[in-house]
Amino acid sequence: NDKKMISIHEVKCNLDDVIKAASILLKERGKFFMIHRPTRLIDIVTIGRKYRLEPKIMRFIHPRADKAPNLLLVEFTKGGKPDLKIMDPLYVYILLNSLSFFINGFPLTIAHS
Repeated sequence: NDKKMISIHEVKCNLDDVIKAASILLKERGKFFMIHRPTRLIDIVTIGRKYRLEPKIMRFIHPRADKAPNLLLVEFTKGGKPDLKIMDPLYVYILLNSLSFFINGFPLTIAHS
């Protein structure tokens, strides 16, 4: 699948291109949100700071409580001061015919067809 290959392997643009574009488009104190793989955490923070985007909030997203995180949510502020808050992890379960979110141990279930 060409679309998947392009997005996973950064064929047409890379992480630096995306973060640079966000920085150019944002006004001072503007917010930029990114969901990416946790394995790129150091790159995300380093490149963000290169373009004056300071990570303010991070949250790791786990498929299950007993699994390692597979996604990372980051909120940046352009021109922000260093002050990073790590939120509690978000656990996402897929059970039978419902998608269940567990946020801080409290279930929220959304049925789908």
